[in-house]
Amino acid sequence: SACLVGSEMCIRDRLYEDIKARINLKEPVNSLLLLKPSRLQHGGGIRFDMDDINHAKAYSTILDWALHGAPCGEDVNICGS
Repeated sequence: SACLVGSEMCIRDRLYEDIKARINLKEPVNSLLLLKPSRLQHGGGIRFDMDDINHAKAYSTILDWALHGAPCGEDVNICGS
């Protein structure tokens, strides 16, 4: 989307677009946003340890969001008006 570079709106729009670009809407379980933190890659370690209930809940929350089309939400500070 067109925006004034450096403006809060531009940064917000690009952040959401960057995140959404890591979502596979056809196969949400294959989204980079879920795959990368749940596997050992690039020496970064596992961020979602599925044996940890809190990590499993976080993974499930992101998966549920992706399954629903990764909507931006209602927060005007993030999604705009």
